[in-house]
Amino acid sequence: MLLALGLVLLTGVPVAVGLIAVSFAFAVVGLATGAVRLEQMGAIYHRIYGTLSDRDDVLYAAVPILLFMGALLHESGLAANLLAAFTRLFGHRRGGAAAATLALAAIQAPAAGMIGASTGALALSALPALRRQGYAPQEAAGLVAAAGSLGAVAPPGIMLFFVADAMAVQLPALFLAMLAPVALLLIFYFGYAITRQSSASSETPADFSPVGALLASALMVSLVVAVVSGFATLSEAAALGAIGAALAAAAARRLSTGTLDRAVRQAALVSAMVFLIFVGASVFSLVFRLLGGAEMVAAAARVFGGRSEAALGAALALVLLLGCFLDWLEIVVIALPVLSATLVDAGVGAWLGNPQLAACWIGALFAIALQTSFLTPPFGYALFLVHGATRGETTLGDVWRGALPYVLLQLLVLLAIVLLPALATFLPANLLELSVPRAPKFSD
Repeated sequence: MLLALGLVLLTGVPVAVGLIAVSFAFAVVGLATGAVRLEQMGAIYHRIYGTLSDRDDVLYAAVPILLFMGALLHESGLAANLLAAFTRLFGHRRGGAAAATLALAAIQAPAAGMIGASTGALALSALPALRRQGYAPQEAAGLVAAAGSLGAVAPPGIMLFFVADAMAVQLPALFLAMLAPVALLLIFYFGYAITRQSSASSETPADFSPVGALLASALMVSLVVAVVSGFATLSEAAALGAIGAALAAAAARRLSTGTLDRAVRQAALVSAMVFLIFVGASVFSLVFRLLGGAEMVAAAARVFGGRSEAALGAALALVLLLGCFLDWLEIVVIALPVLSATLVDAGVGAWLGNPQLAACWIGALFAIALQTSFLTPPFGYALFLVHGATRGETTLGDVWRGALPYVLLQLLVLLAIVLLPALATFLPANLLELSVPRAPKFSD
C-alpha cells in the first residue's frame, strides 16, 4: 500500500484522491483473498463521522475558524503591516531586517496552516528589505524560506493541533512544550543570518498603522494564552481569534467586503483540502490496519528490543524521509498515530514517569522533524514559494542552498531536544496538571 501510494502521488494525482483510490483498490484485493471482511469496511463511515462529531474532540471544529483568521490577516495586509512595524522597531541595527522577518514569521503562526499564504506574503514583503540590508539573493531566499516554516511549529500553528491529536496529548501541553524549541530556533536562525549580512542599511521602513500592528500582535499572544490557561476551549479561542482579526482589520481601516470575500473563499478552499485529506487518510489507515500494517510496523520496532533510543531515532529518521516526499498533513494523519503507539510500546519516554509528559516530548520532536519537510527537496513547499516570489532572480537550486544551513540548524535543535528533554517538558510539567490520562478517541 505504501509503495503504491508513493507511485500514485508521483503521477500528480491529488493526495486525497490518491489515498482513497489506493485504499479501495487494496480493500478489493483484501476482500477477494479473505484478508478483509465486507462488514469491516462499514467502519469507514463510523470512523469519519464518529471522529468529526466527537464532543470530547473539538479539534476539527476549530480548524476552519483558525484558517479564516489567518486568511483575514493575510488579505487585509496586516501581516505585511506587522513586518513594517518590526522593521521600525529594530531600527537600522545590523541584522534588523532579519530580526523583523523572524519575528513576523513567528507571530503569524495561525496562518501556517496555509503555508502558501504565510510564506508567500513573507517572501514578497521581506525579500526586498533583506536585499537592501546587504544580503545576497541566495542568503535572503534561504532565510525567508526558513522563517516561513517557523509558523508551522510556533503556537498556535495549525500543524500543532494535528500533532497533538495524533499523539493523544493535551494541546495546551504541546503549545508550552514548543515555546523553548521555537525560541532556540529563533536564536540560531538570527545568529546565522546576522553573520551573512554584508552591509548595514539606512533606509526608512515603510509606513504602517500602529493600531493595526499592535492589535494583530496582541491577537496572536492572547490566542495562545487563552488556550494554555484554560480560559477558552479550542473552538472558543478560534472564534475569538477570528473576531479579533476582523476588529484589528477594521481598526486599521483594512476591512472591506472584498477582503472578507477573499478570506472566506481562501479559508473554505483550504478547509476543504484539509478535510478531504483527513477522509482519505482515515480510509487509508483503516485498510492499512485491517491488512495487518500496524502489526507489521510494531514488529519492525521490536527488532530494536529494549533499545528505546534506537526506536526513537528510527521513527524520527522515517518522518524526516517522508518529509521529502509528502506534505506534513499526510504524515501526521497516516504515520504519527502508528509511530506514537509503537514508541510507547518500546518504552520511549517511560523514564519521565508520566505518559502525557512523554507524549509532549515526542510530539515536540516530531513537530521539529516535520518542519524540515517545508525545506527539503524534491517537494519542499517553502522552496517553491520563495523561488516564485523572486521572479526568476534566484534559481530553485540557489534557494535550496540558501536554506540548507537552516535545515542543519533545525536538526541541531532536534538533537538538543533529544539530549535535553527538559526543553520540551519543563513548562508543561510545571504549569499544567498532566496526571489525568486522556480518554481513548472514538476512532481508536
